[in-house]
Amino acid sequence: MKKTSSVLIDRRNYRYKKSFMNFFCPLCRTERVFTVGPRLTFMNYVQILLTTIFLTTLLFPFVQFKGLFAFFIVWGSFEFVRRSLFKKEIPCPHCGFDASWYKRDVKKARELVETFWRDRVPQDSEDAQVQEKAESFMANSNRSEADLAHNDRIQDNYNNIMQ
Repeated sequence: MKKTSSVLIDRRNYRYKKSFMNFFCPLCRTERVFTVGPRLTFMNYVQILLTTIFLTTLLFPFVQFKGLFAFFIVWGSFEFVRRSLFKKEIPCPHCGFDASWYKRDVKKARELVETFWRDRVPQDSEDAQVQEKAESFMANSNRSEADLAHNDRIQDNYNNIMQ
């Protein structure tokens, strides 16, 4: 009988429509999807233009064509909302790993994962399987050199996406 690899990759059986990016979480190895990208799309710019035209026609009796400067306010608000939605999707819902914190501060990222598992599993929980999984994630915080090199490659990919 052939031995299976110790690296388990959890593939989800459902698909997201119009996913921005598919990847695997480096900590828990589950398949992840970003549904929103950090940049505005062509349709977002069309929405910004239509919103600006609507606001300009609404405010025209009061400020005339100065209402066209609402474009910059609407554009800024669209950018803010889009990037906020993207940042909300970065932490893994299964293990709590946050690549943006890992990029800035590894110790802080490790603390966030530990607090994720501490909050998720109450101390007096009777569910042994969940406690065992939480303990295994906390024990794996000391990774090998190969895992650290793998995480560096993931950081490089993340940096390329954010540029």
